[in-house]
Amino acid sequence: MKKQRSKINWERHTPPGFDYETERSLFIAALIISVLWSLSFFARFFDAVIYLGEWHNAPYFYELLGNAFFCFPIAIALMLSSIAINYAHYHSGSKSIYLMRRLPNRWERHRRCIEIPLASASITFLTAIIIVFIYYLIYMFWINKHGYHPYANQLKLLLENWRVM
Repeated sequence: MKKQRSKINWERHTPPGFDYETERSLFIAALIISVLWSLSFFARFFDAVIYLGEWHNAPYFYELLGNAFFCFPIAIALMLSSIAINYAHYHSGSKSIYLMRRLPNRWERHRRCIEIPLASASITFLTAIIIVFIYYLIYMFWINKHGYHPYANQLKLLLENWRVM
């Protein structure tokens, strides 16, 4: 049976001879770990639901977030640091830097070094933004369902007290 290939030709987007499968696996693992770590929001959220009867005030959204997004900046930094690794790969082994300098498109080397790490960092950042939005919708739905009035400027308060990024 023939092995099914992915539709993306990864070899065109990475330095020649580079082990792109390991890099891709690390990016996927970093994204999965970040998303799983962000689920710690629900631990604080359910604690707030349990103790809300004693507080008589709804907790602020940023308090419930806590450090739920701690892993996202680490994952993005990891992905962006691979740009330097890609550039260093050209100067090791077969010295493919000389081949890349002779190509007619002088931006080919830079494109191969930057494209995948920048795209994966962007995907990770957008994933974090989407997750914050989903968590905020869950929070607002719960607050409104139970008749509590949240602080009016939740977004402003979130940006002022953002402790992770």
